[in-house]
Amino acid sequence: MPLNEAKGDMYAWASHTLNFVKGRCPHSCRYCYVRRVGEQKPTYFDEIELQTDIGEGKFIFCGSSIDFWAEAIPREWIETGLLKCKLSPKNRWLWMSKNPKRFMDFLDFVNPSNTIFCTTIESDMDHIEGPPAIDERFNWICKVKSSGFPVAISIDPIMDFDENRLLEMINDIGPQWVSIGADSQGHGLPEPTPEKVRVLLSELGRNKKIEMVVKPNLGRLL
Repeated sequence: MPLNEAKGDMYAWASHTLNFVKGRCPHSCRYCYVRRVGEQKPTYFDEIELQTDIGEGKFIFCGSSIDFWAEAIPREWIETGLLKCKLSPKNRWLWMSKNPKRFMDFLDFVNPSNTIFCTTIESDMDHIEGPPAIDERFNWICKVKSSGFPVAISIDPIMDFDENRLLEMINDIGPQWVSIGADSQGHGLPEPTPEKVRVLLSELGRNKKIEMVVKPNLGRLL
């Protein structure tokens, strides 16, 4: 079974996606695109994905349809998925979670030379219920970075923020890249003004150590 190619603007930084765990995401974020397809099955480990022909030379986003690292996901599921990926070291691996605290429990399973950990920070403040608090995500992704692993940030969908504090958080994290996008499905999220977005883009653009990935849907807010 081949890997799924990453298509569209959703995963502009990856070439392929892989999902060992499927079904209803424990976080149940109100803006999640997966919820649009209807009622989800209970969370389960898809054994068929262990037969996937991963190959080499790809940048693979694991867990694109559910948070693989949510507290409700059994440890053995995570270990099984990581061990499958470890058999294909000639790829780059992206692991994204709103629960970066759990990354710390599995650092021995991955290699910092081909792994990047990412967390979603939609704002510097909490606007939605479900996932861990923004400050908690910030603290733990900083600890992952301090452990010697490259990290990234997804500000998607961007929500209203304090310019100074969000920029300070990003600089303190020191990510390889920051991906910024907007709500595309009309979820009624609290969104920043065009001026705030322009200031954020301008200030991030001054930092030559951080690559900025701007998704086309951000244009709606400008």
